[in-house]
Amino acid sequence: LTIFKEAEDAIKLAPASNTYTTRAWLSGGVGVQLHNQLGQTATYAINVQEAGYYDIAVKYVAWDFDNTARAFAINGVSYVIPLPRTIDYGTVPESWKYVVGDTNIYLEPGEYVLSIEAMEGSWNYDYLGLIKR
Repeated sequence: LTIFKEAEDAIKLAPASNTYTTRAWLSGGVGVQLHNQLGQTATYAINVQEAGYYDIAVKYVAWDFDNTARAFAINGVSYVIPLPRTIDYGTVPESWKYVVGDTNIYLEPGEYVLSIEAMEGSWNYDYLGLIKR
């Protein structure tokens, strides 16, 4: 990731969600769970150092639906990113997947707010960020 953000370092977590520390292999030993209620949003401060085109990425598990998705928004633009089903809710390191959304959004240097809105399905997540193209 060009810009890395721990899931637990949100400006504000979704109201029903919380952090957990039962998976030692997670980055920082902490993840976010229960961000599953339709429409609830978590927000993150993102500092872009270099102008360019970026894709949004996240490490996650999504176990109860084949069509789990979240809406990621930055700089006034929202992107629905599908989260392919994983083998379970994250009980082993192999359960965790990494997805890169083809967002290709142009950002100038500066501070941004990246939000994640629950849409469909259950998930837990470890970290997120941006990848410069």
